[in-house]
Amino acid sequence: MRKQPKLVLLAKDQDEKASAVIDALCRERSIPVILIDSRIELGKIAGLVSRHDKSKVCPCGVAAVLDYGKNSEGKVFVMNVLRDMLSKTPADPEEQRILASTLSESIEESIRSGKLLSESGIPRLMPSRKQGKDE
Repeated sequence: MRKQPKLVLLAKDQDEKASAVIDALCRERSIPVILIDSRIELGKIAGLVSRHDKSKVCPCGVAAVLDYGKNSEGKVFVMNVLRDMLSKTPADPEEQRILASTLSESIEESIRSGKLLSESGIPRLMPSRKQGKDE
């Protein structure tokens, strides 16, 4: 059985059709989505950096946080982003209820388990699709 993502990171410059599909799937499964400015920035966050040349970053359109990892500064960052999302409540009451419930359960579960970030302090991310070499 596959793990359901705790949240999804989506690049703003990702293909519109792909973004629409991902957004619809996340809504259907009540998974929070955080928009990232660019595919390059998301590639850096996901750790898709060349081992030989740190200036080369593989663009990433979508990444999913499957496990928050251990407590650290990164945990605080992720929790603050999620709280900000929650404070900007959707107009639709049902959507608001789903978002609040999902975020609350996800954060509480992560706090109890002590698994909010990886050892490096970065959220454990998994690119949703394989990227080519240094695009």
